[in-house]
Amino acid sequence: MVADLQHSKESSLIQFADSLHSYVNFDIICLIADKGSKLLQNDIYIYRLGEHDYSIQTCSEFAPQLGIPVHEYINMRKVFKSENIRSYAVDLSFKRLRMDWPLLKHISTRFNIESQLSFPFSPKEALPAITFFSRKINGFGREDLIVLDGLQETLKDSLRKIFEERKTFLSESAIAKMRVIEQQYNEGYEKVFNGIIGSSPALLQVLEQLRIVAPTSTSVMVMGESGTGKERIAQAVHQLSPRRLKPFIIVNCAALPTSLIESELFGHEKGAFTGAGEKRIGKFEQADGGTIFLDEIGELPLESQVKLLRVLQEREIERVGGNQRKKVDVRIIAATNRTMEKEVAEGRFRLDLYYRLNVFPLELPSLRERRNDIPELVQYFVDKYSGIINKPVRSVTDQVMDKLVKYSWPGNIRELCHVMERSVLLAKSDVITEVALPKIRTGEHEEEENGYYVKSFEENERDHILAVLKKCFGRVAGEGGAAELLKVPPTTLTSKIKRLGILRTHISPGEHN
Repeated sequence: MVADLQHSKESSLIQFADSLHSYVNFDIICLIADKGSKLLQNDIYIYRLGEHDYSIQTCSEFAPQLGIPVHEYINMRKVFKSENIRSYAVDLSFKRLRMDWPLLKHISTRFNIESQLSFPFSPKEALPAITFFSRKINGFGREDLIVLDGLQETLKDSLRKIFEERKTFLSESAIAKMRVIEQQYNEGYEKVFNGIIGSSPALLQVLEQLRIVAPTSTSVMVMGESGTGKERIAQAVHQLSPRRLKPFIIVNCAALPTSLIESELFGHEKGAFTGAGEKRIGKFEQADGGTIFLDEIGELPLESQVKLLRVLQEREIERVGGNQRKKVDVRIIAATNRTMEKEVAEGRFRLDLYYRLNVFPLELPSLRERRNDIPELVQYFVDKYSGIINKPVRSVTDQVMDKLVKYSWPGNIRELCHVMERSVLLAKSDVITEVALPKIRTGEHEEEENGYYVKSFEENERDHILAVLKKCFGRVAGEGGAAELLKVPPTTLTSKIKRLGILRTHISPGEHN
């Protein structure tokens, strides 16, 4: 239920919607303020969850679900195309209306709405227009308008009784609160997104998804390579949520000693084990009311996964050595650089826990996938470190920028950050004219500074022989051996193996004879 409405009005609205559903089959109702009202931001949405079960929200709570700030909702609301005409839009007519009315496009996309019916009253009535939304392509028809025409006096009386105390629906304090919320959201989005550099389509898609999920309490799984900014995205989700004034607790699952994981996460009582000299409050308890960020969740041992799953299911923790359970209200954001589907398939991660965490996945693109953002990131880091180091470096040459854009960045933004800090330190003038990119050993070869690598004949030969040896489980001679497949004498192959430095350890354990 929405806090801005009195409890009696909430109950009346639910009864009103439930009764109306007997005549018109809808998924969402919007009660839209009449044109004579001085306030446009007081629309009320009644969302049907199930039989006799409804959720009520004002636009200040509904707008974030659409992924838009309240002020954008208000602007879109002003161009409501059909609120003064009793009409319905289905199939092609709905698609045309959707194109003309941006707010309808957001509602349709978020809630899979496919048809709409508008039923306004006379402007003299000063009553809210009723707009019905349905997920069915042909959810409404002429018969619905006929039924509503017959019910209109009853509808008017019902709405007057619900809002007889104040036709603007909301108290003055609630309206003031809404304005504060709007200001906070506007400032919040600007502050948070100013800290995320880039405008590539891949990044903007992630930010759009972030805006949708942030205002809810839905669990989020942030996936991406090391250095792509998973923690920064998790912080943005927290900062744009209603929990932003509560704790944001970070847990690096990869750094937790196996023997102390339960104590770190859930706490322990004094004397629970050797060395437990005093009571300890665990990370989940510290995050109560806020958000807990479980970084590198894929590193958590199976035994600890079972205990974490129980906490997520029951929403309560029990300290090690204790016998009392404590309820916790915590939003979960997990992150990993692993392919979790593979981890689940190979038995290293529990499927049920994966489903609990992966409710809303956010997959971050690597820096290679957003090369257009590199120049902006480079300039950001140059400005940042020239200020920190107090050195007047203002930019890089075109040749350096070209080199930076072409490099493959296996360490992503984190690697770029360190490279630019070092380059600012070593700069001999106000323009960086050279940059040292690290050589990264990936597999059996090194990557050159420009991000591309051409193997020599010898390296290609070595890799090919190694692949064949693995295929033959290390057998060189005899039937099915590597020499037979390569069509060379076993002595020749043995000589090449020694010359190329291929060791038995290069073949996986158990594969060679």
